[in-house]
Amino acid sequence: MVALAAAGCAETPQPASTSQATTSTVAFASQAALDLEATQDGMGDPLAPTLGNGGYDVAHYDLTLNWDPNTTILAAEVVIAATATTDLDVFNLDFTGFVIDRLTVNEETADLGRRGHELIVTPATPIDAGEEFVVAVNYRGTPEPARSELARGQVGWITLPGGEILVRNDPDGAHTWFPVNDHPSDRARFILSVTVPPPLTVVASGSLGRHLDRETTRLFEWETAGEIAPHSLVMLIGEFTLIEDVATSAATGVEVRHAVAAGAENLPDELAVVDAAMAFLERRFGRFPADSYGVIVVDGVATMLPGHTWSIISSDELAGDAFSGRIVRDLTRHWFGDDAGFATWSNVWLSTGVPAYAEWMWLQRIIGKNALELAAKGGRAKVKNSTWPAPDDPPEGDVYVDGVFVYGATFLHALRLKIGDEAFFETLGTFHDTFAGSYGTTAALVDIAEGTAGESLDFYFDAWFHGDTLPGFP
Repeated sequence: MVALAAAGCAETPQPASTSQATTSTVAFASQAALDLEATQDGMGDPLAPTLGNGGYDVAHYDLTLNWDPNTTILAAEVVIAATATTDLDVFNLDFTGFVIDRLTVNEETADLGRRGHELIVTPATPIDAGEEFVVAVNYRGTPEPARSELARGQVGWITLPGGEILVRNDPDGAHTWFPVNDHPSDRARFILSVTVPPPLTVVASGSLGRHLDRETTRLFEWETAGEIAPHSLVMLIGEFTLIEDVATSAATGVEVRHAVAAGAENLPDELAVVDAAMAFLERRFGRFPADSYGVIVVDGVATMLPGHTWSIISSDELAGDAFSGRIVRDLTRHWFGDDAGFATWSNVWLSTGVPAYAEWMWLQRIIGKNALELAAKGGRAKVKNSTWPAPDDPPEGDVYVDGVFVYGATFLHALRLKIGDEAFFETLGTFHDTFAGSYGTTAALVDIAEGTAGESLDFYFDAWFHGDTLPGFP
């Protein structure tokens, strides 16, 4: 095991100004522009009608952040590279709060309007369909947690009991701290260049490209290798030690690094399970679809979904009996959820049901062949005795209702029994390969399963998802 040391000597990117002046160079949009923006607002997602925006596709977010924990001021700049999918006289970004000091489109000052969490941008020069354009926004303020409108709990910048800052974007927290097209269907690459005072460390999605220590500041630059949905991005700021698991990295070909308590010299023995878990899943789903992965051990977090390239767990969970299953579940979401995403929040079960079923398969491996059968029977009993909606129909305000995990996994076991092991795993593999770097739907999974099994399965899906009586297993 080796600690990740500071590397490189290039100049630190200059963060946005920390000035507390209330003046701004931004002009405000006309009423005509405010009326026109309604044509671009929203992505048509029934569970998130005002999140996301039409008219363009983002390729890249470059975030430069300067975080001062003493003043709780975040001074930031985001540079967004996008391509117009229609002619744009005006377009929207999702963004809540903060003072905006400057906003440009293709280096020209743009007019700005705000309505709720919508940032309404009128470029000085209209953008033609197919044209690439760059938006730069300088802003500052105090980031705060917010109540999620899509799920139970808080999102955004959350202060943990130990003082660490957990930046939780899943499902709808990204727009609470940076301008973004906040919808799972608009995937992009991310670079986060974050300056903090020592002894703080910044851990974020992707791989650590640069780490520069100076007398009064530390810079951490994290970059995702591919495109991810904004909700998959995660960041944690606190006193951590980054340690590479050299043995697991060599065995898996993936950069495996973990964030543990500051001053730690060795990794907890429990983290060695990542090697076996990744090998177990690669035999079923193919090559792990990310370049890096690790576990952040921090207390004060309830069981939560993983971020891209990270699991975030407490020390109690690390020592618990269910830890290895948790790792399998989190790793699986990198295939189904991160790499092969979902088109709307109604399809979120594709990123939860498959990981939950993978965890059941893992139990079969470590406990015995009856473990999967018992887990599936127990899952069916829970579904039958619950009021959970179908996995593809989560309720408003609770997209991570337990049904998208247990109900989804139970259905997948039924599908496996219906079409057989070979067709089942071919179906999942084809779904992943088809939608890697993009996003899929429940209907697409049905079509792939039908093509693989050579039979119509519409009735079977409908019976399990929308029938009056829950079917038994084949």
